[in-house]
Amino acid sequence: MNWHNIFQYTDGKLYWKIKVSKKVVIGTEAGTPNHNGYLRVSVYNKRFYVHRVIYEMFHGPLPKGAEVDHVNGVRSDNKIENLRKASSNENKWNRSKSSNNTSGYIGVHYFKRTGQYTATIWQYRKRKYLGYFPTAEDAYNARLTAEKAYHKVFAQSACRV
Repeated sequence: MNWHNIFQYTDGKLYWKIKVSKKVVIGTEAGTPNHNGYLRVSVYNKRFYVHRVIYEMFHGPLPKGAEVDHVNGVRSDNKIENLRKASSNENKWNRSKSSNNTSGYIGVHYFKRTGQYTATIWQYRKRKYLGYFPTAEDAYNARLTAEKAYHKVFAQSACRV
């Protein structure tokens, strides 16, 4: 689909160029947030994620199986410089801290039996244990080092505590 015929991109936002339904007003911002915080648009009764539309406007169609990753982890920040192509694994490496995280750090868990913290990292569907540490900060530092080694440019999640 040629997105340039339907939308105008300005500073991370899409604006309607044509009327694709009764509710669309030309010139207004396109996209409504879903329950996960991603913006979506409906074009001819089909839903699309705004970040994918913007990425395709600048880089062409995504290959099958490819995803669009938000570099800074903010799901509603759809500026083109914040979007990059990623595999499913790479996209997961850059996810934010889980809501049930108790250590305060991504990939760091308290191990009751030893009274220490353990650090883990995922690499292509395999969990790698990085060891036991006396403090959460020590475990987190090990996790940072491993992220830089394993995830390279997708190691951004370590920066978001």
